Amino acid sequence: MEDKSHQPRITVVTPSYNQGAYLEATIVSVLEQNYPNLEYLVIDGGSTDASIDIIRQYSEQLQFWCSESDAGQSDALTKGLERSTGDILCWVNSDDTLCKDTLATVANNLAIDKPGWLVGHSRQIDKHGKTSNRIRYAREIDQTTFFQYKYRWFSQPSVFWNRKMMDVAGYPNKRYHYIMDLDLFFRMCCVTPPTLVDRVLSEYRVHGEAKTTREALLVDKEYATWMYEYFRSGDTQDEFGKNVFLDYIQLQRSYRTLQEHPVISRVARIWKKYANKNIFIDKQY
Repeated sequence: MEDKSHQPRITVVTPSYNQGAYLEATIVSVLEQNYPNLEYLVIDGGSTDASIDIIRQYSEQLQFWCSESDAGQSDALTKGLERSTGDILCWVNSDDTLCKDTLATVANNLAIDKPGWLVGHSRQIDKHGKTSNRIRYAREIDQTTFFQYKYRWFSQPSVFWNRKMMDVAGYPNKRYHYIMDLDLFFRMCCVTPPTLVDRVLSEYRVHGEAKTTREALLVDKEYATWMYEYFRSGDTQDEFGKNVFLDYIQLQRSYRTLQEHPVISRVARIWKKYANKNIFIDKQY
Protein backbone atom coordinates (compact mmCIF):
# COMPACT_ATOMS: atom_id res chain seq x y z
CA MET A 1 0.00 0.00 0.00
CA GLU A 2 1.37 3.41 -0.94
CA ASP A 3 2.54 5.67 1.85
CA LYS A 4 -0.34 7.80 3.06
CA SER A 5 1.05 8.69 6.45
CA HIS A 6 -0.26 12.20 5.97
CA GLN A 7 -3.69 10.75 6.68
CA PRO A 8 -5.01 11.33 10.20
CA ARG A 9 -3.85 8.85 12.79
CA ILE A 10 -6.67 6.59 13.93
CA THR A 11 -6.57 4.92 17.33
CA VAL A 12 -8.56 1.72 17.82
CA VAL A 13 -8.93 0.37 21.36
CA THR A 14 -10.10 -3.19 22.01
CA PRO A 15 -11.12 -3.96 25.60
CA SER A 16 -10.86 -7.70 26.16
CA TYR A 17 -11.81 -10.20 28.84
CA ASN A 18 -12.24 -13.95 28.29
CA GLN A 19 -13.48 -13.57 24.70
CA GLY A 20 -10.85 -15.86 23.22
CA ALA A 21 -13.42 -17.47 20.93
CA TYR A 22 -13.89 -14.18 19.05
CA LEU A 23 -10.84 -12.06 19.82
CA GLU A 24 -8.69 -13.13 16.88
CA ALA A 25 -11.41 -12.21 14.38
CA THR A 26 -11.59 -8.76 15.99
CA ILE A 27 -7.83 -8.18 15.86
CA VAL A 28 -7.54 -9.40 12.26
CA SER A 29 -10.43 -7.16 11.14
CA VAL A 30 -8.54 -4.13 12.46
CA LEU A 31 -5.08 -5.05 11.19
CA GLU A 32 -6.39 -6.03 7.73
CA GLN A 33 -7.71 -2.51 7.26
CA ASN A 34 -4.17 -1.82 5.99
CA TYR A 35 -4.65 1.74 7.13
CA PRO A 36 -1.19 3.36 7.04
CA ASN A 37 -1.55 5.49 10.16
CA LEU A 38 -3.13 3.07 12.61
CA GLU A 39 -2.54 2.93 16.35
CA TYR A 40 -4.00 -0.27 17.80
CA LEU A 41 -4.20 -0.96 21.53
CA VAL A 42 -5.59 -4.09 23.19
CA ILE A 43 -6.43 -3.75 26.87
CA ASP A 44 -7.09 -7.13 28.46
CA GLY A 45 -8.55 -7.43 31.94
CA GLY A 46 -6.55 -10.47 32.99
CA SER A 47 -8.22 -13.16 30.89
CA THR A 48 -7.92 -16.78 31.97
CA ASP A 49 -8.78 -18.31 28.58
CA ALA A 50 -6.75 -18.34 25.35
CA SER A 51 -6.91 -14.55 24.92
CA ILE A 52 -3.33 -13.82 25.98
CA ASP A 53 -1.88 -16.35 23.54
CA ILE A 54 -3.93 -14.78 20.75
CA ILE A 55 -2.79 -11.26 21.63
CA ARG A 56 0.85 -12.35 21.70
CA GLN A 57 0.54 -13.72 18.16
CA TYR A 58 -0.14 -10.18 16.94
CA SER A 59 1.86 -8.23 19.51
CA GLU A 60 4.40 -6.91 16.98
CA GLN A 61 1.57 -5.23 15.06
CA LEU A 62 0.11 -3.60 18.17
CA GLN A 63 1.30 -0.26 19.50
CA PHE A 64 0.46 -1.40 23.02
CA TRP A 65 -1.19 -4.25 24.88
CA CYS A 66 -1.50 -5.33 28.47
CA SER A 67 -3.26 -7.96 30.54
CA GLU A 68 -4.01 -6.95 34.09
CA SER A 69 -6.99 -6.77 36.40
CA ASP A 70 -9.19 -3.72 36.04
CA ALA A 71 -12.53 -2.34 37.19
CA GLY A 72 -14.40 -3.43 34.07
CA GLN A 73 -14.92 -2.41 30.46
CA SER A 74 -15.17 1.34 31.08
CA ASP A 75 -11.93 1.26 33.05
CA ALA A 76 -10.19 -0.65 30.23
CA LEU A 77 -11.49 1.78 27.62
CA THR A 78 -10.34 4.80 29.58
CA LYS A 79 -6.94 3.21 30.10
CA GLY A 80 -6.57 2.78 26.36
CA LEU A 81 -7.92 6.19 25.40
CA GLU A 82 -5.65 7.94 27.90
CA ARG A 83 -2.67 6.28 26.22
CA SER A 84 -3.90 7.07 22.69
CA THR A 85 -2.30 9.60 20.35
CA GLY A 86 -4.71 9.40 17.42
CA ASP A 87 -6.52 12.26 15.71
CA ILE A 88 -9.57 9.96 15.40
CA LEU A 89 -10.63 7.41 18.00
CA CYS A 90 -12.94 4.44 18.43
CA TRP A 91 -13.25 1.15 20.23
CA VAL A 92 -14.06 -2.30 18.89
CA ASN A 93 -15.12 -4.85 21.48
CA SER A 94 -13.41 -8.23 21.46
CA ASP A 95 -16.42 -9.94 19.86
CA ASP A 96 -17.12 -7.38 17.11
CA THR A 97 -15.33 -6.67 13.82
CA LEU A 98 -14.66 -3.80 11.42
CA CYS A 99 -15.71 -4.11 7.78
CA LYS A 100 -13.26 -3.70 4.92
CA ASP A 101 -11.97 -0.14 4.30
CA THR A 102 -13.82 1.25 7.32
CA LEU A 103 -10.88 3.29 8.61
CA ALA A 104 -10.23 4.81 5.18
CA THR A 105 -13.91 5.74 4.94
CA VAL A 106 -13.79 7.40 8.36
CA ALA A 107 -10.59 9.30 7.55
CA ASN A 108 -12.18 10.67 4.38
CA ASN A 109 -15.40 11.79 6.07
CA LEU A 110 -14.51 12.99 9.57
CA ALA A 111 -12.74 16.34 9.87
CA ILE A 112 -10.26 16.78 12.71
CA ASP A 113 -10.08 20.58 12.93
CA LYS A 114 -13.12 20.96 15.24
CA PRO A 115 -15.09 18.68 17.61
CA GLY A 116 -16.92 16.05 15.60
CA TRP A 117 -18.03 12.46 15.42
CA LEU A 118 -19.20 10.04 12.76
CA VAL A 119 -21.74 7.21 12.69
CA GLY A 120 -22.22 4.49 10.07
CA HIS A 121 -24.41 1.41 9.75
CA SER A 122 -23.65 -1.94 11.40
CA ARG A 123 -24.57 -5.50 10.46
CA GLN A 124 -25.41 -8.27 12.93
CA ILE A 125 -23.44 -11.54 13.01
CA ASP A 126 -23.92 -14.65 15.13
CA LYS A 127 -21.43 -16.52 17.30
CA HIS A 128 -20.10 -18.37 14.25
CA GLY A 129 -19.51 -15.15 12.31
CA LYS A 130 -22.44 -15.74 9.98
CA THR A 131 -23.96 -12.48 8.82
CA SER A 132 -27.67 -11.74 8.89
CA ASN A 133 -29.77 -9.26 6.97
CA ARG A 134 -30.43 -7.28 10.13
CA ILE A 135 -28.71 -3.90 9.98
CA ARG A 136 -28.70 -1.09 12.48
CA TYR A 137 -28.87 2.09 10.44
CA ALA A 138 -27.33 5.40 11.40
CA ARG A 139 -30.15 7.86 12.00
CA GLU A 140 -30.56 11.57 12.53
CA ILE A 141 -29.80 12.18 16.18
CA ASP A 142 -31.41 14.45 18.73
CA GLN A 143 -31.83 14.19 22.48
CA THR A 144 -35.20 12.44 22.13
CA THR A 145 -33.51 9.66 20.19
CA PHE A 146 -31.67 8.63 23.31
CA PHE A 147 -34.91 7.48 24.91
CA GLN A 148 -35.10 4.91 22.11
CA TYR A 149 -31.38 4.11 22.15
CA LYS A 150 -31.52 0.36 22.74
CA TYR A 151 -33.80 -0.53 19.86
CA ARG A 152 -33.90 2.30 17.33
CA TRP A 153 -30.41 3.70 17.44
CA PHE A 154 -27.04 3.03 15.85
CA SER A 155 -24.43 0.47 16.84
CA GLN A 156 -21.39 1.29 18.98
CA PRO A 157 -18.59 -0.23 16.82
CA SER A 158 -19.65 2.05 13.93
CA VAL A 159 -19.01 5.23 15.93
CA PHE A 160 -15.83 7.30 15.62
CA TRP A 161 -14.88 10.69 17.07
CA ASN A 162 -11.94 13.07 16.84
CA ARG A 163 -9.57 14.22 19.55
CA LYS A 164 -11.11 17.67 19.77
CA MET A 165 -14.41 16.01 20.58
CA MET A 166 -12.76 13.90 23.28
CA ASP A 167 -11.25 17.06 24.75
CA VAL A 168 -14.79 18.41 25.16
CA ALA A 169 -16.89 15.29 25.87
CA GLY A 170 -14.32 13.39 27.92
CA TYR A 171 -13.78 9.67 28.50
CA PRO A 172 -16.23 6.85 29.21
CA ASN A 173 -17.74 7.14 32.68
CA LYS A 174 -16.34 4.38 34.89
CA ARG A 175 -19.58 4.33 36.89
CA TYR A 176 -21.32 2.53 34.05
CA HIS A 177 -20.67 -1.11 33.21
CA TYR A 178 -23.24 -1.51 30.42
CA ILE A 179 -24.31 1.83 28.94
CA MET A 180 -20.98 3.68 28.93
CA ASP A 181 -21.38 4.12 25.16
CA LEU A 182 -24.83 5.67 25.52
CA ASP A 183 -23.56 8.11 28.13
CA LEU A 184 -20.51 9.11 26.08
CA PHE A 185 -22.46 9.51 22.84
CA PHE A 186 -25.07 11.65 24.59
CA ARG A 187 -22.31 14.00 25.73
CA MET A 188 -21.04 14.14 22.14
CA CYS A 189 -24.54 14.83 20.86
CA CYS A 190 -24.77 17.80 23.24
CA VAL A 191 -21.72 19.25 21.47
CA THR A 192 -22.79 18.64 17.86
CA PRO A 193 -24.81 16.13 15.80
CA PRO A 194 -22.77 13.36 14.17
CA THR A 195 -21.84 13.04 10.53
CA LEU A 196 -23.81 10.10 9.08
CA VAL A 197 -22.18 7.75 6.56
CA ASP A 198 -24.41 5.57 4.39
CA ARG A 199 -22.20 2.51 4.67
CA VAL A 200 -21.88 -0.58 6.88
CA LEU A 201 -18.73 0.05 8.92
CA SER A 202 -18.82 -2.81 11.43
CA GLU A 203 -20.35 -6.12 12.42
CA TYR A 204 -21.66 -6.58 15.94
CA ARG A 205 -21.89 -10.09 17.31
CA VAL A 206 -25.00 -11.33 19.10
CA HIS A 207 -24.33 -14.37 21.27
CA GLY A 208 -25.36 -15.80 24.61
CA GLU A 209 -22.05 -15.04 26.35
CA ALA A 210 -22.26 -11.29 25.72
CA LYS A 211 -22.90 -9.44 28.96
CA THR A 212 -25.62 -7.28 27.42
CA THR A 213 -27.45 -10.48 26.49
CA ARG A 214 -26.64 -12.47 29.60
CA GLU A 215 -27.41 -9.61 32.00
CA ALA A 216 -30.24 -7.86 30.16
CA LEU A 217 -32.12 -6.87 33.33
CA LEU A 218 -29.00 -5.21 34.78
CA VAL A 219 -28.54 -3.35 31.49
CA ASP A 220 -32.12 -2.07 31.69
CA LYS A 221 -31.70 -1.00 35.33
CA GLU A 222 -28.50 0.92 34.60
CA TYR A 223 -30.13 2.52 31.57
CA ALA A 224 -33.16 3.52 33.67
CA THR A 225 -30.92 5.05 36.33
CA TRP A 226 -29.01 6.99 33.66
CA MET A 227 -32.21 8.34 32.12
CA TYR A 228 -33.61 9.30 35.50
CA GLU A 229 -30.46 11.10 36.60
CA TYR A 230 -30.13 13.02 33.32
CA PHE A 231 -33.74 14.05 32.87
CA ARG A 232 -35.23 14.40 36.34
CA SER A 233 -35.89 17.91 37.62
CA GLY A 234 -34.61 19.11 40.98
CA ASP A 235 -32.19 17.40 43.31
CA THR A 236 -34.46 14.81 44.89
CA GLN A 237 -33.95 11.14 44.06
CA ASP A 238 -36.49 8.39 44.55
CA GLU A 239 -36.89 4.79 43.50
CA PHE A 240 -40.32 5.48 42.03
CA GLY A 241 -38.85 7.77 39.37
CA LYS A 242 -36.23 5.20 38.39
CA ASN A 243 -38.88 2.47 38.24
CA VAL A 244 -40.97 4.58 35.86
CA PHE A 245 -38.04 4.68 33.44
CA LEU A 246 -37.38 0.97 33.96
CA ASP A 247 -41.01 0.17 33.11
CA TYR A 248 -40.71 2.27 29.97
CA ILE A 249 -37.53 0.47 28.88
CA GLN A 250 -39.00 -2.98 29.48
CA LEU A 251 -42.13 -1.98 27.58
CA GLN A 252 -39.84 -1.13 24.65
CA ARG A 253 -38.26 -4.57 24.95
CA SER A 254 -41.66 -6.29 24.89
CA TYR A 255 -42.78 -4.22 21.92
CA ARG A 256 -39.67 -5.16 19.96
CA THR A 257 -40.19 -8.84 20.78
CA LEU A 258 -43.71 -8.66 19.34
CA GLN A 259 -42.44 -6.83 16.25
CA GLU A 260 -39.90 -9.58 15.59
CA HIS A 261 -42.29 -12.48 16.18
CA PRO A 262 -42.82 -14.21 12.77
CA VAL A 263 -46.59 -14.64 13.23
CA ILE A 264 -47.62 -11.74 15.46
CA SER A 265 -45.70 -9.18 13.38
CA ARG A 266 -47.39 -10.38 10.20
CA VAL A 267 -50.86 -10.18 11.78
CA ALA A 268 -50.07 -6.70 13.09
CA ARG A 269 -49.01 -5.48 9.64
CA ILE A 270 -52.18 -6.86 8.05
CA TRP A 271 -54.35 -5.31 10.75
CA LYS A 272 -52.58 -1.97 10.45
CA LYS A 273 -53.17 -1.95 6.69
CA TYR A 274 -56.82 -2.92 7.16
CA ALA A 275 -57.40 -0.35 9.93
CA ASN A 276 -55.82 2.49 7.94
CA LYS A 277 -57.94 1.63 4.93
CA ASN A 278 -61.25 1.32 6.74
CA ILE A 279 -61.00 3.85 9.54
CA PHE A 280 -63.96 6.26 9.73
CA ILE A 281 -63.25 9.93 10.28
CA ASP A 282 -66.13 12.22 11.22
CA LYS A 283 -65.35 15.41 9.32
CA GLN A 284 -67.50 17.46 11.69
CA TYR A 285 -64.75 17.32 14.26
